[in-house]
Amino acid sequence: ADVYFNAYGDCPLVICNNENHFNYNVERLLSMDSSAFNILQTDTYEWVERNHSFEATGNRLKKILYEL
Repeated sequence: ADVYFNAYGDCPLVICNNENHFNYNVERLLSMDSSAFNILQTDTYEWVERNHSFEATGNRLKKILYEL
């Protein structure tokens, strides 16, 4: 987890590693007002685009390869 955090920073993804986390997160998401949900949705999309798009992945690979 630390390696991932060091590479990508805070992650807005809703992670469910077990049934309890899943149930808790489903209830939390369902109880959010639409404005808060839309903000989370936008933040998550932008984070994925910034860190895991083809361009971001290619740039990360170039950086790693040039450091060798």
